[in-house]
Amino acid sequence: MTGLIDPHTSAPEHGQGRLPGGIVSDDPRDASAPAPLVTVKRDGSVARIQLNRPHEHNMLTVAMLKELAAAVERLHDDHTPYDAGQAGDAMAAPEGVRVIVLSGHGPSFCRGVDIAEMSRLAGAGDQRAVRAAVEAGRRVCQALSASPAITIAQVHGKVIGAGVCLAAHCDLRISSDTATFCLPELTIGVPALWGGAGPRLAMEVGISRLRELVLTGEVLDAATATGHGLVHRLAPAGRLPEETTTWARRLARRDPTAVRLTKTAFRAAEATHRQGDITATDADLFAYALPAARP
Repeated sequence: MTGLIDPHTSAPEHGQGRLPGGIVSDDPRDASAPAPLVTVKRDGSVARIQLNRPHEHNMLTVAMLKELAAAVERLHDDHTPYDAGQAGDAMAAPEGVRVIVLSGHGPSFCRGVDIAEMSRLAGAGDQRAVRAAVEAGRRVCQALSASPAITIAQVHGKVIGAGVCLAAHCDLRISSDTATFCLPELTIGVPALWGGAGPRLAMEVGISRLRELVLTGEVLDAATATGHGLVHRLAPAGRLPEETTTWARRLARRDPTAVRLTKTAFRAAEATHRQGDITATDADLFAYALPAARP
C-alpha cells in the first residue's frame, strides 16, 4: 500500500544521470560529470545512503529507485573491512556495515514519487512501465526491511508519500523538529498503493491512525509524527546530522550476529500480520487508477 506523491510539486529531470556502472561514489568527481541520483559513503561501520536530487526535493524517478535498491542490496553483503587509518576513525569494523543511514540532500528528505514521470508513462499508455515503476518502489522497501544492518532514516523538510514509506521501512527514524509529514494520495485521486507499505505502516502507527492519515491527507508536524510513532527521535534542525551520527555509531557497537537474528525475529512477527496481504497487486491497481488522477 501507501505513499507516493506530493500533489503540489512535480518537476522534470534537469540533466541528472547515473554513474556509469554503479551508484557508489566516495571519490571527488569531475564537475562536468552528471551528479549521481544516489550516493553511498562508508564511515567506519556506518554506511550513508543519500538521495541526491535536491532541486526536485528528491522526488523519486524510476532510475533513482533502481539505484537506491541496488545500493541497499549491495550493502547487505558488504563485509569489506574499513581502513580506519585512512580516515582517522576508530570505528573500524572488520565485519563490514552494521548501520545504514538513509537521508536526502537538499531542502527535503523526499517529496514522493516524480508524478510528472509517472503521468508521462500513463499518458503514453505504457501500463507495463507504470507497473515496473511501482515494483521498483516495492523492491526498495523490501531491501530496506531485509537489511541485516540496523537502518536509520534521517529525515528533514518535507516527507511526503513515498518519502514516508521509505522512512517507515527503516528500523529507526530521526527527524528534524521542523519536518512535516503527509500521505496525500487520495486528495489527488490516486490510490494509496506503493511499495507494499500498507502492512508496515499499520504496524508502525496502528491501523486506526493510518486510516486517518490516508483518508484525510492531513499534514503532520514533527512533534505530532513522533507522538503517532512515525518518528522515534527529534533533533534541532541544525544538529540533525550530528545527532544521527552519534546515534548510528552507538548502535554500530551492537553485536552484528545478535542484531541479525533479532531483526529476523521481528520480520517473522511482521509476517504474521501480512497473511492475506494483497500488496503484490499494487502495481496492477496503480496502473489502472493513475490515468484518472487529477494533475
